[in-house]
Amino acid sequence: MIKTIQLSQLELDSHNPRLKKKGLTQRELLQYFTQQSKTMNLAKHISESGLNPTELLMVIEHPDNPSSYVVLEGNRRLAALKALENIEVVADSQKIQYKKFQNGRKLETNISCYIAPSREAAREWILLKHSGEQDGVGVVDWDAEEKERYSPGDNSESLKLLDYAREAKILDDSMQKFPLTTLTRLMNSYFEEKVGLSVSDNKLSGNFDDEKNRKILSKVIGDLHEGNEDSRTLVKVTDIKNYLDRVLSEEVSADKSTSDPTNPRDKTKAKPDNTKDKPIGGGIRAPSKPTAPQPDRKKLIPSSFPVKKISHTRVSRIYAELKKLDLEQYPNAGAVMTRVFIELSLDAYEAINKIDKYELSQLPAKMAKVAEYLENEKKVKKSVVAAMKRMTSDPKSICSITALNACVHSGDWHPKASDLVNTWDNISEAM
Repeated sequence: MIKTIQLSQLELDSHNPRLKKKGLTQRELLQYFTQQSKTMNLAKHISESGLNPTELLMVIEHPDNPSSYVVLEGNRRLAALKALENIEVVADSQKIQYKKFQNGRKLETNISCYIAPSREAAREWILLKHSGEQDGVGVVDWDAEEKERYSPGDNSESLKLLDYAREAKILDDSMQKFPLTTLTRLMNSYFEEKVGLSVSDNKLSGNFDDEKNRKILSKVIGDLHEGNEDSRTLVKVTDIKNYLDRVLSEEVSADKSTSDPTNPRDKTKAKPDNTKDKPIGGGIRAPSKPTAPQPDRKKLIPSSFPVKKISHTRVSRIYAELKKLDLEQYPNAGAVMTRVFIELSLDAYEAINKIDKYELSQLPAKMAKVAEYLENEKKVKKSVVAAMKRMTSDPKSICSITALNACVHSGDWHPKASDLVNTWDNISEAM
């Protein structure tokens, strides 16, 4: 029930979890809260703008005084209000500051409150507010991009770059949680020169029709999104310059390699470039066909792997971790998590598409059932289905389910990074 209650009828909660001592009097509680700098900041804001209308104080009836109420949620707000109403309740050292906050302003003393049936009934809601996002059940904080969209500030130009790149179809619209502040740090005159963009009159423009510029921008944004570069590696101007020089150097080397007609990897003569057509996980555009695994690839999932937003929370988190995990340094962790990722992905796919329940609970049965479904529905190429079936039927293969199980259960099995990469590349399209 919501009710308007007089400020004088509201008491602080002596059982508040913020308290380090129990059994404090109302005056002691007031002085405990009002001497804290954060409560002083809150009091200043309340004196200028009033109470937050989106959040009510949560109270219960006082167990010993029927005309009073105990505030379970909102004790700092209550302390700030009482200090602003009567500065005599605060410690002498804070009176001058609270007097400035008062500044002759008339404060609201009729407070809208939600009356909970009991302390226990209020517990769920109080925990919900103070326990973070909880996979969306609690308050989901805005990320840097969302904050910038609502209230433009220091990151406005980097946000324009992201939007511009999306319009130019360099980025995938589904890309989430981008480190906008790090991109802002990168955007100096040297960056503008190397990436081929300019900012003038608060407008961003760039020649993204230039394939070289597109690739450099894709590489930079992909590195930031995947955590390959962050605020710890791009601290100084020289760090940024060295990083951009390295990206440019790699791009030049790649151009020389792919344009060499004697290079066996050069496919430019055989097939047209379609890099602008297929979005991938990091938001960069990539060829429609998966590229052959590079001999020096250390990550299970290449940065160019095309994937849409993963709805299953744990699968999405494991996917993000596998994209960062160095298989040469952590082959055992990579092997175990690869097996977990495959099985959870199969379970999630079965649930979403309502495939007949697996007859057996073992991973081979799950893989075979999903492979059959993909084949019947023509969801993937026949070669992918064949690779999935081989994983279940050929126990001697290094890419088999048997090998993945051995990584978990056998003390004598030692996985290799190259084997794990081959396993992924064989079935990646199904993932």
